[in-house]
Amino acid sequence: MSSNAESNFRSAFQSFGARGGVSATDSTGSGSGSGGAFDRASSWFGGVRNQVAGYVPISLGGSGGQPQEEDWLGLTWFQRMAGFALCVAGGVACFMIAFFVGLPMFVISPSKFATSFTLGSILMMTSFALLRGPMAHVKALITKERLPFTGAYFGSMVFTLYASLI
Repeated sequence: MSSNAESNFRSAFQSFGARGGVSATDSTGSGSGSGGAFDRASSWFGGVRNQVAGYVPISLGGSGGQPQEEDWLGLTWFQRMAGFALCVAGGVACFMIAFFVGLPMFVISPSKFATSFTLGSILMMTSFALLRGPMAHVKALITKERLPFTGAYFGSMVFTLYASLI
């Protein structure tokens, strides 16, 4: 972190004060006026959001985030949410099978654990692709910073399925 960013953080932290987010030099009452402490907290957290925005690698939506694809295969918003919920439920079921069935039998048959865990991972990745749209999800996965990790993750899944099924 640069010294300028560090000094900004230190000054913001020192002005935060000991009274729960209200600056120590603030002389207004906590409940007086139209909003009072809520307005001060809102403006303070807005400033924190602006300072942190450059450090957080993933946008949580809003402006600056990657847009969702409209009409992905003609699915409505409800259908995409239902598909997301089903894929997450299937992924959780595969993870539970992996841990409660595959892990105790790992010494005898490691393919049970490997196959169910890998299928759970694929279902989880598919669920997030349903939310954002497949192209937006792929574009996020193959950015310069994430490409080595994406390649290693998908490569390990392919080789795991190859080793456990073939």
